[in-house]
Amino acid sequence: SAIMAMLFADVKGYSSLSESEIPIFVEQLFGAASSLIEVSRHRPVVKNTWGDALYLVFDSTQDAGTFALELNSMVNNVNWMSLGFGKTLTMRISLHAGPVYSLIDPILKQWTYTGAHVSRGARIEPVTPAGEVFASEGFAALSALANDSGFVCEYVGKTKLSKSYG
Repeated sequence: SAIMAMLFADVKGYSSLSESEIPIFVEQLFGAASSLIEVSRHRPVVKNTWGDALYLVFDSTQDAGTFALELNSMVNNVNWMSLGFGKTLTMRISLHAGPVYSLIDPILKQWTYTGAHVSRGARIEPVTPAGEVFASEGFAALSALANDSGFVCEYVGKTKLSKSYG
């Protein structure tokens, strides 16, 4: 196993998009996220999507934290209604870091990371307010130990995680 940083993100209210907005969503939002991944100096080592969700894995908390802010800023600064949406889109982004297992996904035939810490990171995203980035205490601690720069982790208190995860 290795210690990796994970980012989970989804779009608040995605399930209320109309059927005709879904292809626009994939083209515009995922297209913009893909472009950001290509130009960012803080690229993930693994990337995956499902529905409206992103799962990205990074070698460092510095890369994950910086990319999270880049992604959040990108989404928050687009005029989504001018692109054909009936409402403004906002993301919930969560960050976590911890020991995970690296393996080839037998279905996708590509490298992925899995384990209890992946699940923990995924449970933070649903309780993150739209337009914000939340990080776990573990992510914040590892970020502080690494002397990460460009972002600050501020304590927001204890928050009950999704699916009774803690």
